[in-house]
Amino acid sequence: MSVELAKDVTSVGWVYQYALVDTTGQYSIDQLRSYQDWYLRYALQTVPGVAEVAPIGGFVRQYQVNVDPNKLLAYKIPINVVSDAIQKSNNDVGGRLVEFTGREIHGAWSRIHSLP
Repeated sequence: MSVELAKDVTSVGWVYQYALVDTTGQYSIDQLRSYQDWYLRYALQTVPGVAEVAPIGGFVRQYQVNVDPNKLLAYKIPINVVSDAIQKSNNDVGGRLVEFTGREIHGAWSRIHSLP
């Protein structure tokens, strides 16, 4: 028999909490959070019985892609090629949905300012 805790977004399901603290002052809060998000979280999720690693606090690093529609047109690259490339390069996609010219684009998009 194998027992695991199910995902629980409240503190009721928490069994263990930890904090990344830099006593040397070498690393900023966003660097610590990036380490948590890109390395430590994946290592902890490989531990048997760990259902989820839910980070709290710090500054989440965000990435934004600004697309120049004129350059896309000049290179004859459709926007869906850019969208697909971003999605394939990013394992951690958010739940956001962007409706773009009648087509829904799922991915880690923060904002599309404007396109002609």
